[in-house]
Amino acid sequence: MIGHVVDITTEGMMLIGEKKLPLERDFELEIRFQRPSDNSDQVIPFRARSMWASPDVNANFTDTGMQLLDDAEEVLKPIRELIHQYGFQD
Repeated sequence: MIGHVVDITTEGMMLIGEKKLPLERDFELEIRFQRPSDNSDQVIPFRARSMWASPDVNANFTDTGMQLLDDAEEVLKPIRELIHQYGFQD
């Protein structure tokens, strides 16, 4: 695990993690969560590129901006559902 998603859109996400990730590197990642509707496990595999990093408010962590590289509907549809279910719609 490289971090936790703290913000997400269909274009990218911000992760918070204990280690600083190398910039401009492509990653094969997946988001794992439980669907609130039926508590089933959900996994969304995707590719993303690290674009920026900055220290988090907590000095033990680093925030990393990831650009989503996949635009296939099988990746975007569950991400849209995740955004809707968990309220990332601010």
